[in-house]
Amino acid sequence: MESSIINHSREDFLAQLEANGRKPSWIVEEMRTEAQRMKKASEVAAAQALREARRMQESARKMPQPQETEGKFEVRFAQVLVEIMTGRPTIAKPDMIMMPEPEKFEPLALVLSSTEQFYYRVTPSHCPCQGWYWSNVRYGIGKCRHHTQAFPEVAKENTRRIEQIKSQKKTQTGRRSAQ
Repeated sequence: MESSIINHSREDFLAQLEANGRKPSWIVEEMRTEAQRMKKASEVAAAQALREARRMQESARKMPQPQETEGKFEVRFAQVLVEIMTGRPTIAKPDMIMMPEPEKFEPLALVLSSTEQFYYRVTPSHCPCQGWYWSNVRYGIGKCRHHTQAFPEVAKENTRRIEQIKSQKKTQTGRRSAQ
């Protein structure tokens, strides 16, 4: 009895298809049409993704590379970095950006210059600014405001050592003048 119900339903279904002007293979044709539509849609999406990838590559090419900058990065580079880290667009210029995961890598901070045109890449042992350079030349120990802002504990120790060197130089100069 079940087979007669199924056959009867199938016959009714086929009769309806013929009455509507469709052949029994209409499902296959619609599946092919849908597959073609999906293929076209995926090609369009792939083309858009490729254009976006090329645009991003072009943007990346325009950004300064670390070996070219000697530790100085334009503000737009730091803003892109903040957008990557936070997931939100920004136009702000933070005074300092501490890089995450210092336990895996050397601690690193990007500190905004006083002119607000670029960021210095500051580590506990180095800053690429002129102040650090001349302090290093004069005392053999670097000290600058960027380093002090990013790593106050290390900067305090550097300041203490520089003060010792200054006092030693004064005592040596005093001894020479006394002779």
